[in-house]
Amino acid sequence: MNVNNIGNESCIKPKLLLVDDDEVTADIIKIFVSNRYQVDWVTNGIDAISKANENNFVQISYQPDPVKLPDGILEDKTALNL
Repeated sequence: MNVNNIGNESCIKPKLLLVDDDEVTADIIKIFVSNRYQVDWVTNGIDAISKANENNFVQISYQPDPVKLPDGILEDKTALNL
C-alpha cells in the first residue's frame, strides 16, 4: 500500500492497474496519474487478470483496441471501473 504524507496527514493512494504493451506510453500515463494513484503496470491481458485477482484495484485501464488472446478469450481493452 502506498502512503503519501501531506503535512501531518497521511493519504493512502487507490490502486490503478495499467495494461499497455508499450513501455513509453505506460511511463507517460504513470507520470500523469502517479500523484493520485499507486500504479501497477502489466503488458498483457493474461498478466492483468492474474494481477487483478491478487490486488484490490479501484480502476483497470486498457488501451482501446480489441485483441484476441492465445486461449481464445477476446479482450475488449476498455477502461473498467471496479
